[in-house]
Amino acid sequence: GHLAWDMTRLHRELPEVLEEVDRLKERNFRSELFQAPEAIEAEMRLRLERVLGLSIAPHAPALELSSPPVPEFSSPRPESLPPPAPKSNPFL
Repeated sequence: GHLAWDMTRLHRELPEVLEEVDRLKERNFRSELFQAPEAIEAEMRLRLERVLGLSIAPHAPALELSSPPVPEFSSPRPESLPPPAPKSNPFL
């Protein structure tokens, strides 16, 4: 079928179909469902600022995040624990 044709053959034998596809794309891009990349980026920044409570500058350098401090526990250290009791083997 014509779905297996390459673009050259489609242009030669069905130019009206390709023109209609182009018109469909133009109508879609003019609809309210499609936004310019700049508008998408601006809305993304606003949403992130709202969620994170930050002001995000476009193309800001990446922040270096340090690891959170490891909490100290008051439980005994493994070397001060008694050895575990031997387990019996239920298969013997």
